[in-house]
Amino acid sequence: MEDNKQNAVIPYSDSILTQIVKKGLEGHSKLFVLGTISPALSSLKETMKTLNFISRIKRIITNPIVNERPQGQLLKELREENITLRKNLMNDEAFLVNPLITI
Repeated sequence: MEDNKQNAVIPYSDSILTQIVKKGLEGHSKLFVLGTISPALSSLKETMKTLNFISRIKRIITNPIVNERPQGQLLKELREENITLRKNLMNDEAFLVNPLITI
C-alpha cells in the first residue's frame, strides 16, 4: 500500500498554475498554495476550479529532502573534525603548560 503511494503518477493538467507548482507536486519539497476566490457570480466557474484544485493539492503528502552535494557533506564533516582536533590540541597545550590544570 505504501509502495503504491510512492509510485503514484500525478496527472498534470495543461494549466499554467499546475506547471508553476509542478516541482512541489512531485513531493520532494514543501509547498504553500494560496487560492483566491471571488464572491461575484461572474467568477463562479473560476472560483469552483480554484477550490477544486486546492482540495486536490491538500491530499498530496510531501517528503521534503535537502538537496546537498556530496562535496558539501564532506566539507561539513571536515569542519566538524577540524573543530574537534582544535579542542583536543588546546587541551593538550594546556596540559603541557601546567600538567596540574586540565580544561
